[in-house]
Amino acid sequence: MKQFNTRSSVRSRGCSLDNVSLAIGFNPVEVARLPLHILPYSPPAYFIEAARLNDLVIKELKPCLIVSPLVFQDCDALELALRLAGLGYRGCYRVVSGRLPRPDIVKAELCLAAPDLCIEWFDREPLSYS
Repeated sequence: MKQFNTRSSVRSRGCSLDNVSLAIGFNPVEVARLPLHILPYSPPAYFIEAARLNDLVIKELKPCLIVSPLVFQDCDALELALRLAGLGYRGCYRVVSGRLPRPDIVKAELCLAAPDLCIEWFDREPLSYS
């Protein structure tokens, strides 16, 4: 797990500045390029691979915010939402996606699958490396 301190501190959604954010399914370059309105909390903001997410990570870090792409590695946002709910996470889960014709359908499915999560949707064009 890597810690990033690339953002200025911002208060949002009732989270204190001491709360941790997790970026799951992004590589370190993508995490650094996420806009402040998507991943505003720093320090501390952590990057973690989905395979390493477990109940110990949730209990130790107590994240206020978790951000992931809609589809990543060998997982997607629905699988991650179900996993987070199963681990007892009850915070904000932000899903970042390229433009979809009907994102409301996907968001509704996520909300039905994990009703205890506060799911927020962010449209974003694919990240450019040029």
